[in-house]
Amino acid sequence: MVDDAIVITENCTHYIEQGLTPKDAAIKAMGDLTGPVLGIMLVLISVFLPASFLPGITGQMFRQFALVIAATAVISAANALTLKPTQCSQYLRPRPTDKPLNRFATEFNRGFAAIQERYIAVVDWMAHRPMQMVGGFFCAIALAVFALSIYPSGK
Repeated sequence: MVDDAIVITENCTHYIEQGLTPKDAAIKAMGDLTGPVLGIMLVLISVFLPASFLPGITGQMFRQFALVIAATAVISAANALTLKPTQCSQYLRPRPTDKPLNRFATEFNRGFAAIQERYIAVVDWMAHRPMQMVGGFFCAIALAVFALSIYPSGK
């Protein structure tokens, strides 16, 4: 449930790195992310809240879980839409240009960039072969059905 706050902070940091002031970065980040945060909250509530109304023993088992997830989604969205932009505008500062990144950050960024390039190359390769990917998907489904059919059931 902290994903909302992480996304807000990441977007504020992105805009600060582009040269905006922390306050302007927080305002711009909230302009970008208010709709998605509200959408995620509404989807989580609409998925989990009906489970709390299930009848019988199933409903009793899922009721507390569903209500906790729904309440947590509301609290997380409220935090991301109110407290987190304020914290970003007050605490985040641009990195001085004369101060280089430390060794860990430099190596991490280098490794991340290498993995990102490889991932983009794989996705690009897959995007240019749609029929093979659909065929691979159906082969994976067939393999899963076969594997599940040969293993004994719990009966």
